[in-house]
Amino acid sequence: TRYVLQNLVTAGPKPVLPYLDELARSTFRKFVPSPADREAARQEQAKEMGYTDVSEFGFVDLEEYFATVVQRYDMPQYKTDAVLMKADEVWPIHPHDYYWSRYVTGHLDVVTVPGNHNTMFATDNAVVLAGKLVGILDAHDERASS
Repeated sequence: TRYVLQNLVTAGPKPVLPYLDELARSTFRKFVPSPADREAARQEQAKEMGYTDVSEFGFVDLEEYFATVVQRYDMPQYKTDAVLMKADEVWPIHPHDYYWSRYVTGHLDVVTVPGNHNTMFATDNAVVLAGKLVGILDAHDERASS
């Protein structure tokens, strides 16, 4: 880094730009997965859940259909407080609140639980999730009865 700055001062930005461009790209690749990496992670999650082909269970794979429908859906706003429970292992391409603050006009509390999108309901993780959910519901009941 010191030499980059020295070269920047002595030679100007033009000779240093290719290096800075590659540094930015490699740093970006470390934190934002490529489509191939995302697909590999999806397949790994499917394996963790015990299957790779839903047709073996007699189900139809509706992933493409759901992706299309989600793009067309116009989400309304909700005049309420809400709690978002999300996995602590997430892709960093999504905002912390998964865009829910756009749709909830009240207070939005984001609670993280162990696991990823699929494993947050696995036995050990589900125990933690259930404990947090019980705490949230108990706190709501206390506020409602006050």
